Amino acid sequence: HQPSEKLPNALAIINPHRKDCETKFKLYSGVGVVFKLISALEDNQWEMVLDQFSDIISIGTIADVMPLIGENRAIVKNGLYSIANTENLGLYNLLQKANLYEKITAENIAFQIAPKINAAGRIGDVNKALEMLITEDEENAKTLVEYLNDNNEKRKEEEISSMAKIFEYIETNKKLAVNRVIVLKIDELHQGVVGILASRITEKYQRPTIILTKDNEKNCLKGSGRSIGNFNLFNGLNACKEMLLGFGGHKLAAGMSINEDELDGFIEAINAYAKEQNDKLEIIPLDIDCSVNLSDLTNDNIKEFEIMEPMGMGNSYPKFLLEQCEISEIIPMGQGLHTRIKIKQNNNFSTVNIFKMKPNLFEYAVGDKIDIVISAKINQFNGMESVSLTMIDIKLTGLAQQILDEYSLSIKLKLNEEFSQEEIEKIVPNRNEIAVVFKAIKENYKNTENLQKLYKIIGNGQIHYCKMLVILMVLRELALINVYKIDSKIVYKLSLNQGKVDLEKSTILQNLKIKKKVK
Repeated sequence: HQPSEKLPNALAIINPHRKDCETKFKLYSGVGVVFKLISALEDNQWEMVLDQFSDIISIGTIADVMPLIGENRAIVKNGLYSIANTENLGLYNLLQKANLYEKITAENIAFQIAPKINAAGRIGDVNKALEMLITEDEENAKTLVEYLNDNNEKRKEEEISSMAKIFEYIETNKKLAVNRVIVLKIDELHQGVVGILASRITEKYQRPTIILTKDNEKNCLKGSGRSIGNFNLFNGLNACKEMLLGFGGHKLAAGMSINEDELDGFIEAINAYAKEQNDKLEIIPLDIDCSVNLSDLTNDNIKEFEIMEPMGMGNSYPKFLLEQCEISEIIPMGQGLHTRIKIKQNNNFSTVNIFKMKPNLFEYAVGDKIDIVISAKINQFNGMESVSLTMIDIKLTGLAQQILDEYSLSIKLKLNEEFSQEEIEKIVPNRNEIAVVFKAIKENYKNTENLQKLYKIIGNGQIHYCKMLVILMVLRELALINVYKIDSKIVYKLSLNQGKVDLEKSTILQNLKIKKKVK
């Protein structure tokens, strides 16, 4: 966590981010700082300390989502070996419960071990997790592991229930979800899962998110935030500190408390700070390692990447681009909560998993030609190994790349922010362009649920993406089209009753043209 400008009056404050700290590596988790402290107390015998505690240190480093580079990488690499050969009764039983045996990876720890330990602190008794790690009694270890496992299942249920509340809240307060920094105040959320929920919303909307809920004991709002891209959440909170009761954290994650009567002012202030930092809304870039063919994704080729372990934050799994694929089937999986698609590239076939995406929300159809970014891993089941592909991103094949820059301007439109004269020039449509979009909807209304498809149909870059959205707004305002919601997808369709319409009667167009004239 980042220390404030004024440090507390304490006997000692150990934090690698202190301005007077001379250590070159600073990306330690809390457990990493404790490791360095214990090593110092043991006359800098760090190898001895690491040998004894590397399993615990590596779990903490992974669970805290620290970059697996520098000293962290060395700690975790050593720790994964120790975990696979652990003599810690609690940890051994936890691994057994998760069906993890010899092959332990950072990903295993991040998704199958760390959440069970963390859940005790989120919605249970954190002392149970501590006791599990230090017990020397076999039966007690098994009992404690069962407790952690059951508690984690309760945490998952709480998370699902809370996410339903959040999406319902956003549905009825849609303007909140289009801010540069999304701030949601939702009653009766469990404090222990608020941080996870903020991560989910950040992931979905690709914007920093803060979720607050009532703290009845302290009679205030308390919550957590997560950031993305270049927005420094800690600095954002620091810029609004006069409104806060307290806050702490770092660039990507923070906690805070605030009086409810300060909330509206805080939302306005942190969004003003975000706009000041970057007037052009940031589109998070996706770094792709290389373009491959389906035929390249063999067991042997994917296994070659195991030399890069441990992989995780700061040393992520390779991202591969598969171009010019065709969707041949869309299949529900995981009780309909996830989707699997079958794809064809040349004469090769494979399946791709799309997690946290229900089939009815998937915006592509059988027959669509797509470019898809995936991660590839070896899956083991019943003694058999196979390559498992997971979707990271997707777009239509041949879609003009300029849509990425144009999309950022469309977010400003949704936020109802002021445009520069240069931006106004890009988004004010003429009569002919409006006619082109109108005709495209008339002939292809089934494809309007995916605005990428509509963009491609109307010329693939010949009409600015944000201008296309303006045209849709104008057509709707003039009752030339209707907007329907089908299976949570937005579909545009021509109105049944149509006569001649004067485009100049559109207040949207009038306002844009007035701004265009004012220089």
